[in-house]
Amino acid sequence: MALLEAYEELTRKETFCLGEQNMQGVLETQRKKADVLRGFERLEDEKLSPEEKDDFNRRIKALRTQEMTNAKSLDSMIASNREEFRRLDRDTKSGSKAIRAYGNPDKVENPSGKLEGQA
Repeated sequence: MALLEAYEELTRKETFCLGEQNMQGVLETQRKKADVLRGFERLEDEKLSPEEKDDFNRRIKALRTQEMTNAKSLDSMIASNREEFRRLDRDTKSGSKAIRAYGNPDKVENPSGKLEGQA
């Protein structure tokens, strides 16, 4: 049951990190969750009462629901980041075309701005 509580706490932290768009926190939390899951694999069947089994199953079901919500949120953030990347790439290419069409402002031949002697 201690592992289940740890997993629940990590899932809450993951949800918080997603809400804050803290991707580093999400990655760290997911690594810790993987460790807890390995701990579940090493457990031998515990002797649980029917009430404890019901409670355990209810909590697992709630965790699955929350993890599906987190996964959808993460997918949405990834899609949004991809779209932002595409937009920035498109704007960069558009800016490069404008620079070529109108000349490079860094290579102005008369940096003083004076017209004297330019005719």
